[in-house]
Amino acid sequence: MSEELQKWRDNHLNSISPSFCAAKWYNASLHLGHGYTNSCHLPIPHPIPVEEVPDNPAVLHNTELKKQARKLMLEGKRPAECSYCWKVEDIGRNNVADRVYKSQIYKVEDIEILKDQPWDKDVLLKTVEVSFDRICNFACSYCNAGYSTTWGNDINKSGPYQKFKSNSAGAYQSNGS
Repeated sequence: MSEELQKWRDNHLNSISPSFCAAKWYNASLHLGHGYTNSCHLPIPHPIPVEEVPDNPAVLHNTELKKQARKLMLEGKRPAECSYCWKVEDIGRNNVADRVYKSQIYKVEDIEILKDQPWDKDVLLKTVEVSFDRICNFACSYCNAGYSTTWGNDINKSGPYQKFKSNSAGAYQSNGS
C-alpha cells in the first residue's frame, strides 16, 4: 500500500476504529426488483423491510443489519458481511482494502462526525446505486443472472457456467428466474 493511503486510513478510519468503513453509513446499492440492499458491492445483499418503508423511507438504507454492522465497526469489531476487506487486510503488507477506497470518496469532516453519532441513527445517503429490475444487456464478469437477464439468457442457451473456483459458483449455474 502506498504510504499516502496508509496514512489516510490510519488518520481517518483506524482513528475511529480498526474496522471502520464510511460506506456502511453513506453508500447503498438498492436492488428494488429483488427488495434487497447492501452498503457496497462486496457484502451479500440483504432484504429491505418493505413493510416499514411507508412509515420510514430511510429504512431502504438504514436496515437493522446495517445498523448492527455500524455498531460493531464503532466498537472495533469486524462485521462478518465485510469479510472480503478483512481477508485483504489480514494478508499483511499493509494491503489496501476496499473500505479505504469506499470511504475516501467522502469528506473527512463527514466521516469524523460519524464517531459521535448513535450507531442506530438513520443516516442520509451520499452515494446510491439503484437497480429497478434485472433487465440488463450487459454480462459483466462480477455479476450473475440474478442481476442480468443477459447472463440468464446465456445460461438458458448454453447451460450453466462450469469450473468456477468461487464461494458463489452457484450463482453462475442458475438462470436467475
